Amino acid sequence: MIPTKFKYFPELLGVALIMALMSGCSFKKTADAELFIPASPQAVWSVLMDAESYGDWNPFFTHVDGNFQAGDKLNIQMQSPNSDPMTISLTVKELVKNSEINLYGGIPWIMTFDLTHTFKPENGGTRISTHEEFHGLFIPFWDASWVSDAYDRMHKALKKRVADIKAMKEHDNALLHKSCNDLVDDSPLQCA
Repeated sequence: MIPTKFKYFPELLGVALIMALMSGCSFKKTADAELFIPASPQAVWSVLMDAESYGDWNPFFTHVDGNFQAGDKLNIQMQSPNSDPMTISLTVKELVKNSEINLYGGIPWIMTFDLTHTFKPENGGTRISTHEEFHGLFIPFWDASWVSDAYDRMHKALKKRVADIKAMKEHDNALLHKSCNDLVDDSPLQCA
């Protein structure tokens, strides 16, 4: 027996579907973003694959439970504008080291998302491109206009994180070099 409050749900869903079709609504939406980062694909990839550090730098995906391995499931806390954080589950469909990662999730027929990040070498750096497709019956009623902006913010934060790590490594190397130059000639320590 169907509870009273859901008694007419199938009919309402059917009417909504017919109205969406008649109004020319699409059951697919996309979001795209890209940015040049002046660092190698390996440097950019290593930051994006470090799931434990997302809370330190990523304004969109603020927490990740799981590992970026093909076939693995991830639980990602997502911060959308003007709402509380929500957790989504994604599966790593494909992973090509330093080149591409494809994630998939959602509820079949209602709303699914297919997210791909690609990393292409360009002029001594990396062009990161993010493309996400949303499919399902809920799509005509969902405003996805904010998603591309969220990926833009994420890319800018990724660029800053990569630059900060590079600066930290350069600083550490400079300190190491200075320490080596300060050693006494008869010191048993050796510098590289």
